[in-house]
Amino acid sequence: MKYCPNPRCRHRIAARSQAEYLDHIVRCAECGADLVAASGAFVEPPAPATTGASAAEGIDEDEAESRERQARMDVMSGIFGIAAGIAITGATYALALNGGIYMVAWGPMAFGLVRLLRGLEPPKKK
Repeated sequence: MKYCPNPRCRHRIAARSQAEYLDHIVRCAECGADLVAASGAFVEPPAPATTGASAAEGIDEDEAESRERQARMDVMSGIFGIAAGIAITGATYALALNGGIYMVAWGPMAFGLVRLLRGLEPPKKK
C-alpha cells in the first residue's frame, strides 16, 4: 500500500484519514502529491503558485476557489429562500377564500435575504 503524505490533502481533511492507494499508483488523485510507502508520513508540499487577483490579495488559489464556491452557494440558497417564502405566502393567500386566514412566510424570505446579501458581499482581505 502507498499513502498520500500531504497533510492538507482534501481526502485527509474530509475523511480525517490518510488516503491509501495500490502500489502501482504514484500520485494522489486528490492533491497530486507523490505517494510514499510509510503510513503516517507527512511531507510538506511546495507552496502553490498564485496568479492574478488572488496573488495580489495574498490568497492561494484553493482558498479563493473555496470562497467563490461558498459565495455561489449563499446566492443560490438566498434566492431559493426568498422564492420559497413568496411561494408559501402566495399559496396560502390563494387558498384563503373570501377573506380567510393566510400566512406571510417572512422567515424564509428573511433567511434568503441574509444569505443573498452575504453571497454578494465582496470578499474580505486578510
